[in-house]
Amino acid sequence: MIELETSVFNFSLMEISKIVESEGARIMHSDVQTIDAENLLITLKINSNNLSGIIAAFERYQYTVIQSYRDKEEEDSLKDRYDLLMKYLSI
Repeated sequence: MIELETSVFNFSLMEISKIVESEGARIMHSDVQTIDAENLLITLKINSNNLSGIIAAFERYQYTVIQSYRDKEEEDSLKDRYDLLMKYLSI
């Protein structure tokens, strides 16, 4: 999941979809909330766990990325790999 902030005047769901699909992912769910009279909070559920390329693309297009959430399994996998590397280096 990715949370974005943008102005009401720059909001285009078609452009957001194009950015996500250009990185090889798809939007599974979207939610748009009004923050104030000029800003929107956009929450996207994306079918990819690799969000770094998508986040970089949003930043190139002047979207403010508030937060991103990854799947718990991927975080556990990364932690396990890190722990194995540290164990290897300590030998």
